[in-house]
Amino acid sequence: MNLLKGRLWWGILLLATLTACAPALPEPVPTVTLVPPTETPTATQPLPTPTRSDLLNPSDLVQRATAAAAEALLPSASVPLDDIEALKALLAQALELDAGLVRWVSAEVARWPFASTRCHRPNTIGRVDGLRVFFLVGTTVYEFQKQGDAPYRFCRETSEARDELLLAVDPVAAELVRLAQQRVATQLDLPVRRVEWITVEAYRWWDTSLGCPLAGQAYDVADVPGYRIVLQAGDTRYAFHTDAERLFPCAEGAEVLRPPALPAPTVETTPAP
Repeated sequence: MNLLKGRLWWGILLLATLTACAPALPEPVPTVTLVPPTETPTATQPLPTPTRSDLLNPSDLVQRATAAAAEALLPSASVPLDDIEALKALLAQALELDAGLVRWVSAEVARWPFASTRCHRPNTIGRVDGLRVFFLVGTTVYEFQKQGDAPYRFCRETSEARDELLLAVDPVAAELVRLAQQRVATQLDLPVRRVEWITVEAYRWWDTSLGCPLAGQAYDVADVPGYRIVLQAGDTRYAFHTDAERLFPCAEGAEVLRPPALPAPTVETTPAP
């Protein structure tokens, strides 16, 4: 019995020794699930969309010639662009200058008694409807007239630009009018908008008085280009005479708008023997 217990004891001791000396088992390797890499989608270039044949590119557009393509300096009646260009060329040829110096001013519908027309000879009795077309070269206004279905006629008479037209094309005149309005507004303690211009016209003064001489004052004879400006504030009008830089008020009744008549030349006679 004791022998059996001894053997059992030695067996347990041997098993414990073997267990303690045995190498440790490796840690279990975690299982890795392999997932195939996701491909990054490659950006694809969109296919060009074909242009429809009924669509126009800007380079395909051509401006159609219309009357609106020619801008008048003043409000104007409708005139075909071809007529405007043809009349500009005709006027430039008559004046022997470049057509680029001719500017379209305006056109207006007109009705004339035949006796008052300047460019046509009467050929029927009654009135006739037509157009008056105005062009500008410098500050000189030229006119064409068209009566009924007849061709345009060039009027030999000319006029000088004035009022709206002069202000539209002459910055010096516009600035002098502005200064005159400011002067009257300051004098009367009014807003400038209450001072209106009535007349603006170019003048060539014949002496340094600029058409507004003072009594007892002598003036040099000279050809002085300038302007005559008439303003109104309330019921009162104010006249100004200018050269290209100076602005003189001229009291009512003091304006001299025509040069004095030259004295008749003295003719010496020899008494007959």
